[in-house]
Amino acid sequence: VREVREVREVREVREAREVRDAREAREARQAREAREAAAALEAQIEAQTPDAFICPISMRTMVDPVFTSDGHTYEREPIVLWLEKHDTSPKTGVKLDHKYLTPNHGLRAQIIEWIEKLRCEMADGAPTPAAAPRTSIGGRGGRGGRGRHGRRGGRSGRPLSA
Repeated sequence: VREVREVREVREVREAREVRDAREAREARQAREAREAAAALEAQIEAQTPDAFICPISMRTMVDPVFTSDGHTYEREPIVLWLEKHDTSPKTGVKLDHKYLTPNHGLRAQIIEWIEKLRCEMADGAPTPAAAPRTSIGGRGGRGGRGRHGRRGGRSGRPLSA
């Protein structure tokens, strides 16, 4: 009876290990597939990004575009790093008048609009990538605080009274 119980316990331990190993293998495979899908999606989105939205230093879609004294626009972090070591334009090589950076609000608004358009197209089932970048630009949901359809008012869309 004792030997039967020990054999049963050994079998149960072995089965538990097999179940655990199978679960871990399944989870690892799912995580790998999710990473591969995310990388493919990011590449697809980057391929669709208009050239004007790409930082010439980082070659990534800009989130916080700023322009330098020569009028060229860059993503803030890469241009700040550049200007720590240089006093020239990374694009032209010409000496900059100053190292002050000015936010490019117009371009930022265009990028936000483009991202929102991608999200809407994907929600409507248009032939675009399976998901849009979840880049948070600004603190107001990407529509200037205007809600889902870009209106200023509440659910009816009527303008807010002054």
